[in-house]
Amino acid sequence: MKRIEELLLLPKTEEVVTELIELNQGLIHAQLRKFYLEDDLDAISFAYEALFNAILNFKPNKNNKFSTYATVCIYNRLGSYVRSINTQAILNTISCNQPINEDDEDGMTLLDTFESPFTAEDEAIASHGVNNILQSLKECYNALKNPLHKRIVGAWIESNFGKTHTKIAEELQCSQAYVTQVLKTFKNTLKNKLEEME
Repeated sequence: MKRIEELLLLPKTEEVVTELIELNQGLIHAQLRKFYLEDDLDAISFAYEALFNAILNFKPNKNNKFSTYATVCIYNRLGSYVRSINTQAILNTISCNQPINEDDEDGMTLLDTFESPFTAEDEAIASHGVNNILQSLKECYNALKNPLHKRIVGAWIESNFGKTHTKIAEELQCSQAYVTQVLKTFKNTLKNKLEEME
């Protein structure tokens, strides 16, 4: 314990970080057991990544115990991983693009049963001319100050608005809920800008 505290006060060289990881492997194994992920190589990798980030970001002068801080980081990362697995399992089980009844000649899918795949914001945006939309889209995008927000919106635009929030979250290593909130806010801003142009 004392050795860990000493190492945390040193500059984070490769040797220091490596030794801290070795001394704190027990935290990883404890969290993997909690989630029943001891044999999941992806989970193990994510847990080590979380410990690595905890080592780099920990501030010893804040009166926090490193073990508590690292445990929370590992737990949160593994929790996010488990949620993504569960979501993917649900998506694999229920496909919106598969025919509801394979004997049906029209091949109607679950997606066909929805009145509209658009949200209210999407419909409001779509009612404006293409030129107005493109101009406003560019202005709203350029007005974004937060670099992560800009990357989220950029990923969505570059995919021709087809990339899922989950996929963007995975690529940018943030939560799906965060991506959804950022895009909802961006769409509202765009909708308001278009309404001002009327």
